[in-house]
Amino acid sequence: IGTYPLPAWDLFPLEGYWTAGFAHAPAKQERFLPILTSRGCPYRCTFCISPALNPTWRGRPAKHVVDEMEHFYRTMQVTDFHISDLDPTVSEKRTREICQQLIERNLPITWKLAQGTKIETIKTEETLELMKHAGCVFVSFSPESGSKRLLEIMNKPFDHEHGLRMARKMHQLGIRTQAVFIAGVPGETEADRKLSIEYATKLIKVGVDEISCVIFTPLPGAALSKELNDFNHYSQ
Repeated sequence: IGTYPLPAWDLFPLEGYWTAGFAHAPAKQERFLPILTSRGCPYRCTFCISPALNPTWRGRPAKHVVDEMEHFYRTMQVTDFHISDLDPTVSEKRTREICQQLIERNLPITWKLAQGTKIETIKTEETLELMKHAGCVFVSFSPESGSKRLLEIMNKPFDHEHGLRMARKMHQLGIRTQAVFIAGVPGETEADRKLSIEYATKLIKVGVDEISCVIFTPLPGAALSKELNDFNHYSQ
């Protein structure tokens, strides 16, 4: 990994996206591009198809990631990069190396964790400070639920206190944040929903900018998709 050619973004009609600011992460009328810095995911969430399709996390070397950013800054004047991995921060060591490379090259760019990451893999506030210094301006992370019981069903442990601590720090640093929750997971109760609302409220109080709530979808290949048996076909 790290030896394949860079994406041929020059072959795509990007001007419309840039003019409209149409992107998964927040975007203004600026030149931005998505970037994949890793593939796969080491976690086994039951609502996700990654455990079946892409179960091994492989991170690109920090130098190769920053080489790609620098290339598109110099050739296409791209100044904002939307990291679109499943879990870009699995290796905190690599996260810090990417930041250090960006700082050393002094590139006038920003970057965002657009798809979301497991916030516990960002272990320290010092790493957040380094990310900010290296140009990070947006982080999406996924508590999924405020209910530990429901998180067990999803097979996705989440450290709620760590999430609050890191969200507070990102607010202090001026990093915009988004917290993502899932509604309608099989087995969810009114009590679970109440706990999610309570945790979302706590996140808002420490400075989270956006709360995103997505509806559970029974994706073929996800373990929990088998729990929905009152439909005849996925299209319903």
